Amino acid sequence: SITSSLVSSTEAPSSQRAALLALDLLARECGGAMPQLFESAMPAVIRHVAEPHPLVLNSALLAASALVSSLGVRLVPHMPVFMPPLLRRLEAALAPVEPPREALLVAAAWLDGCGAALLGTLPLFLHPYLPRLLRSLLRLAELDTPAARAVALDAKAHAVGRTLAKAIPSRQLLPAMIDAIGYAAQAGAPVHVELLQLVQTHVMLRPPTEARSHHVLVFQMLLSGLFFRSQQPDNEVLLLEAPAAVEAATSAALAEVVMRLDEDAFGSFFGRALSWAGAETDETSVGGQLSLSRALSFFRVLQGTQSLLRSLFAPYFALALPLAISYFGVRQPPLVVTAGSKRRRLGAAAAEPDLEVAVTRALATFLELGFTHEPEHPPA
Repeated sequence: SITSSLVSSTEAPSSQRAALLALDLLARECGGAMPQLFESAMPAVIRHVAEPHPLVLNSALLAASALVSSLGVRLVPHMPVFMPPLLRRLEAALAPVEPPREALLVAAAWLDGCGAALLGTLPLFLHPYLPRLLRSLLRLAELDTPAARAVALDAKAHAVGRTLAKAIPSRQLLPAMIDAIGYAAQAGAPVHVELLQLVQTHVMLRPPTEARSHHVLVFQMLLSGLFFRSQQPDNEVLLLEAPAAVEAATSAALAEVVMRLDEDAFGSFFGRALSWAGAETDETSVGGQLSLSRALSFFRVLQGTQSLLRSLFAPYFALALPLAISYFGVRQPPLVVTAGSKRRRLGAAAAEPDLEVAVTRALATFLELGFTHEPEHPPA
């Protein structure tokens, strides 16, 4: 058979590589016309995916992607056999804190070959494996290293992420995204931003009816971005770029989602967000800081939707106006300065003036947009 003649584990690595490349070529040229000749090849190819020799491994990934592309749904019964080893190979490549170049090349080959083939050919059958695939894609958002940039890993991950967001229906992808919230929260802001941008891309590229049908899950994702700042440790400076980036990503995703929803659905989200932002906290410095951080997140996240809806946002502006007014009474402690008038960061206490300034600016933007786009004839 093709399997036994082309893929033999007893051959030297160079011979195995040649056999796998031959199988790759044959599968791409003839697999669609004669699929019965190639179905038995996948188990043998997958055995070579675990091969540590880079020549054999990369060739095995190419052959596996060729078989997936050419055989398509014929491989569905075999997915429980070949999908776990394929995912383990990607996860192993990304497991080190700073993966070496060889591991990054494996990840790049996996994304270019197997990732594109699976999402292009079998998207509706990937749902049991989506949580693991999604976590691996999010892991790539953490790898901002010279080695990762050298192999264009970020661009490859974004391409696969966009394909995934378009190809997988909401009923399958959104539960996997919900499952990834915990991972993103632990991994930090870059990963959380990547997850929220994936939500935005998914809503943009899928039919609008899906966002309406699954708006509860979409809003659960957006609430994770809204809550991000307030969930940071009390002893950390809250006015960092990281929470601001998460809020900007949440704001952009919400603005994309809101155009696909009815008013009741958005009203439910807005009511929950407003209730959370206005919830009472204790009167300690930590409680005051939490209150400020919630207000800042709320007004920043709503800013994109407010700008988009203009006068249509007026009823929600009226609902949030009392909360905005209540924050104009926050105290403004003196700044901590050094010689040369440069502010010194001394932990959360020194950051509190910055936090209050940020809240004031967010409120000013909220009020400016609200009064600028106030309807000329408000409803009775």
